[in-house]
Amino acid sequence: MNEVPEVTPGEKAEALEKSITHWRANESADDITKVFIYSDDCALCELFCVDTGEDTFYCKGCPVAESGEGYHGLCEGTPWEKARDAFKKWLCCSSPPKMSNDPPEKSLRENFQNAAREEREFLESLREKEPEMSRHLETEDVNIEMTLHGENLAFIKASDDGEDAHGVWLSKSKIKIHRDSKIPSRITVSMPEWLAIEKGLV
Repeated sequence: MNEVPEVTPGEKAEALEKSITHWRANESADDITKVFIYSDDCALCELFCVDTGEDTFYCKGCPVAESGEGYHGLCEGTPWEKARDAFKKWLCCSSPPKMSNDPPEKSLRENFQNAAREEREFLESLREKEPEMSRHLETEDVNIEMTLHGENLAFIKASDDGEDAHGVWLSKSKIKIHRDSKIPSRITVSMPEWLAIEKGLV
């Protein structure tokens, strides 16, 4: 079984906001090819969804799973389930593709859009259940001079004191790296202040 990823409150807040934005786009979609509802397109699932290796999943730490609305800590039982069912009905009617304003295509599209709105509103309600997450979205970026100790496609390991033992792993998706052309290990990293605080860099 895969290990549960370590997620900071700031990363959790950022993923929730991305999910809200994602469902707002689903809500306004007028073409089923512009709709994406499954875990591969969910920022929260990317952080929290863990495959047990037995065709089952659990999402410990996900604000949706912790909301108490779903079954077994998953999305089933939340408004996502209604949106999924409405999507499937719209998809069946749209194969082969039809004109978006032809009945019953229009009716099924509107049913999905209403269900997507409920999912978006549900996600927005999670902000209130975990208000401490919101403060992470209000911080400015900071620039920190660091020493690079390791790097792969998705992360870098760097420290602010040059000690490998004090290095922290940072996701490249959340930072900007400015490299010294003369000394490859010398970098300046721009990141949200909340991330720097949580990593002990400020």
